[in-house]
Parts: sequence; C-alpha cells; structure tokens
Amino acid sequence: MMRSMHCLIFGFVVKLNWFLKKIFYLSKQKMKKKFSNKEKENTFTSKLKNFYCWEKFLNPEEVVSQMNLISGMMVAHFGCSFGYFTFAIAQKLGREGKVYALDILNEKIEKIKKRAQLNGVNNIFAQRANLEEKRGSKLSDEEMDWVIITNILYQNKNKYRILEEAKRIIKKTGRIMLIEWNTKGTPIGPEDEMQISKEEIIKIVRKDALAIIGEIEMSDFHFCLILKK
Repeated sequence: MMRSMHCLIFGFVVKLNWFLKKIFYLSKQKMKKKFSNKEKENTFTSKLKNFYCWEKFLNPEEVVSQMNLISGMMVAHFGCSFGYFTFAIAQKLGREGKVYALDILNEKIEKIKKRAQLNGVNNIFAQRANLEEKRGSKLSDEEMDWVIITNILYQNKNKYRILEEAKRIIKKTGRIMLIEWNTKGTPIGPEDEMQISKEEIIKIVRKDALAIIGEIEMSDFHFCLILKK
C-alpha cells in the first residue's frame, strides 16, 4: 500500500515537473519572440525616421551648382517632396526662369505653394502629377532645360515611364539629373529590399534610350547620374 502511494506521488511529481518546464519553455519562447518583434519595430522606426529625413544627407546648393543653371532656364523637379531642391533651383534661375515642382501628394504641393507665397517666390509652379502615367507631368514636349529626379524610382513600379516622361519634356540639348539612395546594408534610408542599385538604374536608362554622360559624387548615401537623349 505504502509502495503504491509512493509510486503515485513520484508519478505526480514527475508530471508536475514536466508541466512546469513546459510552461517555462513556452514563456521563454514568447519573450524571445516579443523581443525579436520589438527589435524589428525599433529597426523599422529608425529606418522610417531616416527615410523622412533623407534631405539632411544632401546639400541642395551643392547639388544645384552641379547643374550649371543660368537665369531664364526651365527646370522640372520630379518628386519635389517639400521643395528641398525646388527653392534652391528657383533662386538660381532668377525671375526669368521657371521651376515646375511635381509630386503625387497634394500635401507636399500645398506646402510648397504656401512657402513660395510667404517668401515672395514667383517662379515656382507646383502641381500634382502622377509620373507613372503617360504624359503625367502635363508639360509640353522638349520644353525643359533640365529635369531633376530625386529618390523616387525605388518607390514606383513603372520606372521606365518616369524616365520616358523626363526624356519627352527635355530639349534636345536638355539634361536629366537622377539621384537615388545608395545605403544598402546600413540603417540609413529606406529598407534594403526597396532600394534600386546603380546597376539596375543603368539598365533601365539604356532601355529608355538615354545616354549616361556623367556621374557626380553626391554623398555617402546617394549616387547621381547625368543623362541626355
């Protein structure tokens, strides 16, 4: 009888021990998963902050100085965002020149309009444009001296159409300045899988029958190509 009781108690202790170990293991796995998700969230948040602050990695005056702009020229800015480059270009073009600030988000266009009005800048024409559509800029053929495209190709599926549109609106002597992220493997900029490499860009450029006539060293986080028809 006593032996039977001891066996029952021993069996109960073994099962209880197994049960407690199981609970401990599951709790540990849950905590590990929670930590992993938190880590991913922090990484994503960090990337997101850098994504929206990308402008601090480029000096607009230095970039614009590479374009050899002169008073009276006409420039289109594809992906103007909040006008980081737009206002630097407008200042360089003078009263006789025009810069068309194009973005798909109305919020950004309205910000540029308000800023231009507050600062008395009259040579900026900001308008919403879907550059993935045919003739999406709504600008005339061979009208622009320059088109500047900043950090938008990686965000869009129809990259060819954007370059085709830029090609359509530049003059025969016109130029395109193409700037894209180059931060794979770093915590800066958009997620690695979203970015497009320089090699991929070059393939797209050649397919669109554009010629690469130069490359400008921008920063550690971007590359820049100068294109022509």
